[in-house]
Amino acid sequence: MVESDIVKGAHEAALELATEFAPNAGSKPSEAVEALSEFGATITSTFNNNIKSLFGGDRIRPLGTMAFIEAASALDPTLGVLAPVAMMDLLVVKQQSQFQLPTFLEGESPDPHDIVIQQSIVNV
Repeated sequence: MVESDIVKGAHEAALELATEFAPNAGSKPSEAVEALSEFGATITSTFNNNIKSLFGGDRIRPLGTMAFIEAASALDPTLGVLAPVAMMDLLVVKQQSQFQLPTFLEGESPDPHDIVIQQSIVNV
């Protein structure tokens, strides 16, 4: 059932992309970019929500991207020739910060005054 929901969500997102992005790509680039952004958000959300429910909640989050890449490669074998690139954002907050880590997974960020170190690490 989970796989079916993922495929259905991807299909719906792709249909919306086809009707919103393709017609506007040449004449209305800002609307086309918006449609492409919405497609990415929808398919990622669909995938992450279903994988999370199948494999035990947030513990699967670190593997979600790799599982997403493998699923995409199964649908398009030419993607297998691409080497994955990774980025990690390191964020260290003050020990006395009131920031609660579980809220980070819900999209909340610590107060900028509580951040001691913020560094992006990229693997190319």
